[in-house]
Amino acid sequence: PFVTSSPPVPPATTNNVHWLTHLDRPVVNPIELAHVAGCKNHELTYKFVGGTSAMSSYDNHTVPFTGGSSGTPPTPPYAAAPLYRALDLLAVKPWMFGLPEGGRVPGKININMIWNDTVLEALLDQSTSNPNGANTFMGADVTNLYSSFLFSNQPYARTKGANGIPGDTADEVAPPALPAMDTRDRPIKPFGMASYVPPMTPPVAPMIPILPNGSGLQDTLLRDTNPLTPTGMPAIFSNSNPAITHPYQKLELLRKMYNNITTTSDTYLVVMTIGFFEVRNSPAQYDTNNPPILGKEVFNEVPGDLRKKFAAVVDRSMLAADSTGQQATGPWFSETVASNPPPSPPPGTVVVQFRATGYGPHPKDPATRAIYIDYEGQRYYVVATIPTTPETTPLPAVVTGDPFTTTVLRIGTGIAGQTCVVQRMDINANGTIDPNEAFDPTTGIATVTVTGLATSPATGLAVSNGQSGNPGPQPNFDVNSPRYKGVVPFFEPVTTGR
Repeated sequence: PFVTSSPPVPPATTNNVHWLTHLDRPVVNPIELAHVAGCKNHELTYKFVGGTSAMSSYDNHTVPFTGGSSGTPPTPPYAAAPLYRALDLLAVKPWMFGLPEGGRVPGKININMIWNDTVLEALLDQSTSNPNGANTFMGADVTNLYSSFLFSNQPYARTKGANGIPGDTADEVAPPALPAMDTRDRPIKPFGMASYVPPMTPPVAPMIPILPNGSGLQDTLLRDTNPLTPTGMPAIFSNSNPAITHPYQKLELLRKMYNNITTTSDTYLVVMTIGFFEVRNSPAQYDTNNPPILGKEVFNEVPGDLRKKFAAVVDRSMLAADSTGQQATGPWFSETVASNPPPSPPPGTVVVQFRATGYGPHPKDPATRAIYIDYEGQRYYVVATIPTTPETTPLPAVVTGDPFTTTVLRIGTGIAGQTCVVQRMDINANGTIDPNEAFDPTTGIATVTVTGLATSPATGLAVSNGQSGNPGPQPNFDVNSPRYKGVVPFFEPVTTGR
């Protein structure tokens, strides 16, 4: 159903207008899968009205993401069918223009790092003081999400410390006895986290178990109003308007912010101080049994004048390996697309089309033509391994050695990703780059032929100059190198000596 600026809200006592949610469109995000039927076709309408003639309950036909079976709470608390874990693996293509499926998605907010209610207001497009009337949830619901779900002494709250100060979490234990789980913070974890049953008896030192209070649904966004004895009603479904009883409306708050939040952070501020100290024991062999014993700090004139200190920003989302196994410069991301009509390449060649910024001379060698992509304030270049007039032959070293230039593309992500080499920009192989052949400025679509792929890729996949993931140790790491500027975009010495 389409919710207008003035949504029709039935009276709280009226049940005969309850509708069966049927999405005849692509889902907005995985949260909408909560409305998918989990029963046989012929049972749909029967279970929708509760399976009785009394029509006392509805929506018993849906997939039991939060219970052991449709419409029932999990028993015991951590024994629910872990269908909710699929929500971490299922996704839709980002709605922002030009963002690929599986690529880097900028701008998400870690819900565990929200410390101001104005952030929630922006996420939900709902002011607590001046509601816009476009949502079925109200300003009071945003206030409740902040002051109850995120900060309170409620058992389901993320942060329970006085004055909103984080404290110990439910994953920690103070031996020899386990404290009440209600008194500890409960960080919001991803849906795909492992499920563990809590120990039957309190641990005894030194045998301290990991995750002593168990782990599962009650640690996610779908946690119950009482995680210790779940009722099957997630706390985030609460609504200040008692007339809002339909699941589609109750899910609106979570559905609206889900695409823009995460439970983990990838960007960190790192501050490090390096000091120099005397070593008091023999340097012959240092190991776990003979660690270095530090003595006095070494200084020149006054203690501390030789210390080195720096501050840096580290962005883990920019970790990627290029075709040589090194950190990919940048990296940059685009997406595969398809022109209409599609190009007609020579037999035996595979065409890849992707979004780009333009086409023209390479800045290091004007005779070399390149497709260029502007990404986060930096321009990157894609060149072909088989040059075409008026390009030079072969590619000059100033082009192949440029850190912002590549002849290799990574299509897709994960184990389904493929690596290919750009062969030609002369798609029809007539010896020249015809107008709009390598790049169409009216559509922003670049076209190249590649080797390494059996067929042209589907649309919407990530295109990059590297494979996302940890490339491993980098022996030649240098914060001033363009290769690592994406991972360490900021580095500044704070003090050098005195």
